[in-house]
Amino acid sequence: MTAVVGIVIGGSHGLIRSRYSLMIPKVCESEYFSPYEISDTGLCWICLLLFGPALQYTKSCRLSILSLSLNRV
Repeated sequence: MTAVVGIVIGGSHGLIRSRYSLMIPKVCESEYFSPYEISDTGLCWICLLLFGPALQYTKSCRLSILSLSLNRV
């Protein structure tokens, strides 16, 4: 199950980056990608804050993994 989650999240991350690069102006890449990277990579610790309590309260790994998908929305 971990491999499937990794493939889905990894694939969606690649699609999001490529779609985002098509939407931004060609001369302003650094201005647009800097906040994107900070919000994507810099805030990934929030997943850990969501996963722990979700696992503790629901006692279900499946529901706690579902809480990780909130970071990609």
